[in-house]
Amino acid sequence: MTISRAFLVTLAALVASPAMAGTVRLSNERGGTITLHVLRYQQLAASGDQVVLERICQSACTMILGIVPRERLCATPGTVFRFHAANYRSRDGIRSQNDSYTQAMANYWPANVKAWVARHKATATLEFTNATPGELGVRTCR
Repeated sequence: MTISRAFLVTLAALVASPAMAGTVRLSNERGGTITLHVLRYQQLAASGDQVVLERICQSACTMILGIVPRERLCATPGTVFRFHAANYRSRDGIRSQNDSYTQAMANYWPANVKAWVARHKATATLEFTNATPGELGVRTCR
C-alpha cells in the first residue's frame, strides 16, 4: 500500500493544527547548547502547541521569545528571564565570554527584547540580568 504525498501533507497539517494542539510546560529552563534549543523551539513553533514558561528561562531559553509565536507563548506569575553574555569553558575549566555565541542568541530575539537587553546591558557580562515577562511583552498565563 502506498500513501500519496498529498495525503501525508494533509495529515501533517491536521496534526499540527491549533485545534488539535496541546500545551507544553517548560519549567526551570537553564539554557545550554544554542543549536539544540533552536531545534527544540522550532519544533514547538511548528507543533501549534501553547507554550507555558514557568519559574526560570535563562540564557539559550530566551531565544524562545523569537521562535515560538507570541500569541502561543505565556509565562506564569513569578517567571524570570535571565540574560547574560554567552560563554564557553576551556579544557582547563576557565569560563570565558563568547561574543559570537551571544550574537547567535540575539539573532533569535524579537526587536523589543533586543532593545531591553541593550538598555540594561544584559549581555555585557557573564552575570545574569533578570527581566520579568511584562518587561519583555510576554503575556501572563491564565
